[in-house]
Amino acid sequence: MVLGRTRVNVVIDGSNVISGGCSKSSDSDGHRLISAIELYEKKGYTVLPRMKNGTYWWMKKNDGKASRGFEVIDRLVREKKKLGIDILIEDDDLYIINLALEKNAWLVTNDTFENYYNKDGQEVLRERATYPDIKWSELDQYTWGTSPDREGRVRTNEDWRVDGSNFLHPRLPQAPGMNIKDDNSQLRVLLADLGKILGEIEIFAENHPDQDSDHINHIKMEIGHYRARHKKMIDIIPEPGIPSSRDELGSVTVDVLKHYCSILGVKKSGLKSEIIDRIIKQLSNTGHEEKNDGNEMLMEDMNQILETLEFSKNQFVSALMSFKKSKNERQSFANIYSRLIDKYPRYNLKDHGIKPSWFLQECGGIIDYEIREKGGYKHYWI
Repeated sequence: MVLGRTRVNVVIDGSNVISGGCSKSSDSDGHRLISAIELYEKKGYTVLPRMKNGTYWWMKKNDGKASRGFEVIDRLVREKKKLGIDILIEDDDLYIINLALEKNAWLVTNDTFENYYNKDGQEVLRERATYPDIKWSELDQYTWGTSPDREGRVRTNEDWRVDGSNFLHPRLPQAPGMNIKDDNSQLRVLLADLGKILGEIEIFAENHPDQDSDHINHIKMEIGHYRARHKKMIDIIPEPGIPSSRDELGSVTVDVLKHYCSILGVKKSGLKSEIIDRIIKQLSNTGHEEKNDGNEMLMEDMNQILETLEFSKNQFVSALMSFKKSKNERQSFANIYSRLIDKYPRYNLKDHGIKPSWFLQECGGIIDYEIREKGGYKHYWI
């Protein structure tokens, strides 16, 4: 984990949030975790919820008694499994600690991981004592829900709290880059609000006095279908694009330019002209744009170059398309390629001296792409 790096990921201690954190809630409520996920996603964060396996089975056994909202948690577990993600963990505390460090994420929890004394007066050792090599100072700096006191002991704080089934984080900032507006900004907000309304309907149906009525059972069933459609609508919206021409970049404020830098993972300091140069260079490196000067890349021995790769064209295209959110709409090659090499560096064509846009054209027989020209630059869309 690099200290000071922009954080757009959030790891949620699901078991802690479901139980109400430090609020001493008398019950567990699965809707709190759903509320937290929706809140952070609405603010633009990528959310990684995790929870203890035992919490899941306890909720199933006690649903309607000391626990509420098992259905929404069960649905969340199943939806994540379809994506190849298992959010149920045995040793959840150690797992979420390491996940937050690995993903450079904020950690949402009221768990201090400090030792405590049981009712017999015996000290119970926790993670801070048993795993001293963990970068605790870095973790503490990027945890929402705890903070060190003057003596250095970590205590819970009021970063977030629960109110019934709702999760609240009053001073939560927008995720870096969320002030970048495009044609779909309002649509994203409306869909986020729709998710909130669906959640309210679901909670009302679960608390309805006539639980056995046909219309309540039917509503509960339909909510699940609407949740799936709601998620599909969110996924098909293209991500905000970053302008590549000097004129377009020069027309926005320095704050917006710095958000572009955060998205691209480049240095943000310097004069406005320097920041613009840096953005254009990075966009070029990821294949975002190509100067339309009529000069094509020359390869004296293309086969020799391709033989240096550890993957085939088909493997590259398959990996690339797996990061495409919508199958029916074209998306920026640069944005998709950037996500691909961030997750799988082996596909970084620059490491082999190959220009990404050239390689995309070489794959033209197995992938459909389009070139759009703007401001004297070529933009590739797939």
